[in-house]
Amino acid sequence: MEYCLCCPARYRPTTPPYESTAEERQALISPVRSPYYVDDILTNQPMYDNENLWSEPGDITHMEADDDRRLYNIIQKRDNETPGSQEWMDFDIEISKIRSLRLAIRQRWKKTLDQLGFSDDSQALLVVTSSSEVKTLGSAQRAHQLHDELVTQTSIFLEDVTQPQRYTIILDRLLDLDAAENFVRMAKKMYPKNIERDDIT
Repeated sequence: MEYCLCCPARYRPTTPPYESTAEERQALISPVRSPYYVDDILTNQPMYDNENLWSEPGDITHMEADDDRRLYNIIQKRDNETPGSQEWMDFDIEISKIRSLRLAIRQRWKKTLDQLGFSDDSQALLVVTSSSEVKTLGSAQRAHQLHDELVTQTSIFLEDVTQPQRYTIILDRLLDLDAAENFVRMAKKMYPKNIERDDIT
């Protein structure tokens, strides 16, 4: 059976050790308490942090979003090189830069959730996998509106990496918790639009 090594945790081997290239491509889950657990993944698989933070989490090919396609192709190119070679290291540095930027944005979202009192659940609220989706069309429209408001009125995103599909899903969850509007207000306070773009804390 063919499968993608990059994100769906349910396709991972169930016993260690894992090959490094397979491990780093998975969409990884942090162990926290939340109704947003993906039961079939978390029950049977080890839990990891999500390294790649795909912009289109539902696309297991990673070809739909330009930035996902770029990251995936760089990973493929690096893995075709001899580990430790100059070419391998150059690709690895580029991969690390993309991942670091995505992680910095995720950390801003976590800090904002923590400020709203979601410190126990912020990690789980930010977990997005290939099975995550927006519940209704109405909430999807509102979540997209709030995402656009965050893009235009805050600096919670960095270097134009807005990842609308990933963060619309998270905003939809916050709508379900009646916390989305408060989140946007807090983000405006913590990350005003005039903040320096190179400040990724």
